Amino acid sequence: MVEINLLPQQYRRRSAPNGWAYASMAAGVATLLAIMIPEIIVGSSVGKLQQRLDDQTGQISALNSSVRPEYSALTSKKATLTAVSQTAKSLSQGKTYWSTDLAQFIGQLPQGGGVALSSLNMQAPATPNLYNGQSATKEFELSGNVSSPAALVRFLNAYDQNRYGVNFKSTQRDTQTGDYSFAATVGQLASAAPQTDASTTAPAAPTAPAAPASGGQP
Repeated sequence: MVEINLLPQQYRRRSAPNGWAYASMAAGVATLLAIMIPEIIVGSSVGKLQQRLDDQTGQISALNSSVRPEYSALTSKKATLTAVSQTAKSLSQGKTYWSTDLAQFIGQLPQGGGVALSSLNMQAPATPNLYNGQSATKEFELSGNVSSPAALVRFLNAYDQNRYGVNFKSTQRDTQTGDYSFAATVGQLASAAPQTDASTTAPAAPTAPAAPASGGQP
């Protein structure tokens, strides 16, 4: 079969294939692909990174939910331990040893004689600010006999000074022996400098005074 083109010559040229048009279309498609492919790759990477970020955020939130109660408990425990530590430190700075205080009290007994103690009890003060308005850390409850009122005054004056305070209670004369029985308390004042070491050398205790002779004079 033979095909014959009956169109005029000028129309035949226009209908001929145009290579430049095809080349332009191919260039446009290539440019479009060159732009879209990186955009697609970048968009996919961003999506993956956002998903990972969301996963990490969820994990952090879960960890915070589980750790927050424990953190609060530890913070509260720390505050409690700090308060206990401060209280213990304060008590440690002001503490004294009873054995040291007792040795110092006995070491201050008058040497002149004429006083015989029948009882000596060391205790915590029962009444605050009993000694001339001052508070005491420890209290010595005394009872005994003296040969004369002057001996009793000399004995009490030995403790009525800066470190100690005296609370005299009573005295009574024994008509048969002529001696005087007495009762008093001596307080170790809180304002006195504490001895914080039990090994501190205490003054040597004096020999126990002999019982006063009946009717004797100091």
